[in-house]
Amino acid sequence: MKKHHDRFHVTEERNYQLPSMKKILFSLSIIWVTCWQVMGAKLSVYSLEDSNNNHTLSRVLLQTGTETLFGAEFIINHDADLGVSSVKSADSVFVSNTSVPGQIKLAIANATGITGDKILVEVKFDKIISDSVISVSNVSLNEGGLTSLGAVDTGVFDQDGDGVLDFDEEEIFNTDPNSKDTDGDGCGDLFEIENSADPNNAASFPTRTLTAENTTNGSITSTETHKLGATATVTAVPALGYLFTAWTGASTGIDNPLTLTMDGDKTIGATFTKDTADTDGDGFSNHDELVTHKTDPTDASSYSTRTLTAVAVTNGSITSTETHKLGATTT
Repeated sequence: MKKHHDRFHVTEERNYQLPSMKKILFSLSIIWVTCWQVMGAKLSVYSLEDSNNNHTLSRVLLQTGTETLFGAEFIINHDADLGVSSVKSADSVFVSNTSVPGQIKLAIANATGITGDKILVEVKFDKIISDSVISVSNVSLNEGGLTSLGAVDTGVFDQDGDGVLDFDEEEIFNTDPNSKDTDGDGCGDLFEIENSADPNNAASFPTRTLTAENTTNGSITSTETHKLGATATVTAVPALGYLFTAWTGASTGIDNPLTLTMDGDKTIGATFTKDTADTDGDGFSNHDELVTHKTDPTDASSYSTRTLTAVAVTNGSITSTETHKLGATTT
């Protein structure tokens, strides 16, 4: 229901819900939280980016104290490039512009008075601006006005201190306002919300991808998908006759296997070189014995041979041995 009172625009919505927020549960990032304390009441601004719909959703949450509150008035300060699309609340909200760009003035009214309750006002802006800050100022209550400006204190709104307001935990995300990690998967509720995971499902958690590059003369053994923040083990496996030299990409060390912390998507590669050592001392490198001659590089009596054939002659003979080590000299 809309009413017009001089320069004020009233938006009234008695059964307040956030159906649009249900669609964006896992594409949100916190912009700013600040809090004012006025006598027995506390006022907080809590903003989220709705990247799916290209909106900035800012909610002003007022929790009253022991005194009966009949109304509140304050200014919302926002980036001047943000346009206000809508203002909603369970109580009557009067909205007006100020003479300053990037400001709107809100007045909350309730004729019967409010006590020990939470009043929530949703302000929807028409776009997302990176690092935009939404704040409140010029707060006054008809119970006595502004008496103090306290430090940031969302305790009254965030019992478990996980960075998600109790109202949002109960009404939007269906998470436990008394637990920082509702599904017990080791990732906090806010962490999962910000990283597109379901904070109510232990099998759903933020992941990061480990990509193993194609290599020559060897391979990399790893798994691709890992829980964000978890450790991943990769192993370089050299081909026959080759040795692992070093890692490339996410690491430049020589530890093998290698442990990586998956704090982001990563790519890992490896280099391999010929094994030029001669383990059995027979004059052939390990690579040549394994790859070229198919002999045992750990057995000195195992090597490639060649045959010397003495041709039959007349009026004499040739004295020689038939089998010789490849590359050796014979008489």
